[in-house]
Amino acid sequence: VKAQYQGIRDLCGIAISDNEIQSILEGLDCVIKNSEQGHFTAFVPPYRVDVQRQADLAEEVLRIYGYDRVPLSHT
Repeated sequence: VKAQYQGIRDLCGIAISDNEIQSILEGLDCVIKNSEQGHFTAFVPPYRVDVQRQADLAEEVLRIYGYDRVPLSHT
């Protein structure tokens, strides 16, 4: 899955470092390659058929990071 660290942050709505994103994904057995200039490729384990796009990676990051840690916006 090709992705951008900033794209994951934007989808999650949180300020999370590139290293933390990478650490979370690696903890889910993803292999991160070609990490340069804010872009990376995540090789997802074959049993994770539900993770196919950047939005799916963001969802996994957010799940592990903790939904309760995301500030709510009051409009």
